[in-house]
Amino acid sequence: PGLEGEALDAHNRRLISRVNEKQRVLLTGAVVKGRFVIRICVLSFRTHENRIDAAIEDIATSMAELGAAR
Repeated sequence: PGLEGEALDAHNRRLISRVNEKQRVLLTGAVVKGRFVIRICVLSFRTHENRIDAAIEDIATSMAELGAAR
């Protein structure tokens, strides 16, 4: 909250890096209409629920870590 424009783009890049450092899930980014956005792609219909739970946990943890670093 409170971030927009280039500050939000930079935050999203830091968040992706933080999540990916945990090496449990892999997030990627894309530029959409000039803004950097985070994307997650589940490639297999056999993806287990625990992988999705790990992604959500790592995203939430990383967001909290970045919030504390502000």
